[in-house]
Amino acid sequence: MKVGIPYSFEHSRLKISPRPPGGVVRILHSPSNPEAKGSNIIIDTINKLRAEGVNVSLKCITNQPNDVVIQNIIESDIIIDQLYSDTPMAGFATEAAFFGKPVIVCGYYSQYIKSSLLPEEIPPTIFVSPELLEENIMKLVSDEALRISIGQNLKKFVESRWSLVQVAKRFQKIINNEVPEHWWVSPKTITY
Repeated sequence: MKVGIPYSFEHSRLKISPRPPGGVVRILHSPSNPEAKGSNIIIDTINKLRAEGVNVSLKCITNQPNDVVIQNIIESDIIIDQLYSDTPMAGFATEAAFFGKPVIVCGYYSQYIKSSLLPEEIPPTIFVSPELLEENIMKLVSDEALRISIGQNLKKFVESRWSLVQVAKRFQKIINNEVPEHWWVSPKTITY
């Protein structure tokens, strides 16, 4: 998290068309390992919301080529990464951020992250405990302006803080043995 995940994608061949306002809110979940990512709970949560009349759809895709995943990210309104993450933004969430999509990531580390990272180092995903999944889905489903704002903040984060150049500069600090003191972590201080 101190160095970042660089991401670049040639998207000139993608079909990017403006989304009409209103309608069904489209959620995408693309787990590499559905069982480990809590996919059953995510699916059950969306099904519960739909049964309650919430205007939302869920698309789950697995074992697809990256260009298929990217096209589905583009066509979605909300991305749900996983239920048990130790990071606020791994690879799939970073791809979604690149396209300005709001991302929900759940994990118990969310309660501890501010003790180990500076505010500017924390990706602006919705990183919450698994118990808060449904509540945060509802926040995004019911507030299009919030979805757009979070998506824009994520896009700005990956284009600036996690840009290829900025991540390379941080790797250069490691190579040159110029690691800032706040990058170091003592295992004795980790309560998570």
